[in-house]
Amino acid sequence: MTITTFEKQHIKEALDIAMADYDHAKKSIPELPAIHKIPALESYAANGLGVAAFESGRMTGFLGCVLPFDNTFRSTDVRGIASLY
Repeated sequence: MTITTFEKQHIKEALDIAMADYDHAKKSIPELPAIHKIPALESYAANGLGVAAFESGRMTGFLGCVLPFDNTFRSTDVRGIASLY
């Protein structure tokens, strides 16, 4: 397995993985709303904080996060991040 920085060229594969995972979850939890599109991932690829995992040249997973921000969980003294997938 190879782990690399999540970049713009990985977005198509990441969207496919995320949609397939959501569709799988929806089969177990039919109450989930129907979706036809995963929100844009460009900002996660642009900030350089994400990673993508590849096995035999195929993406097997990814992790992205937003830039650190103040007032995490409405706290006045905590700086934090949020991750995606």
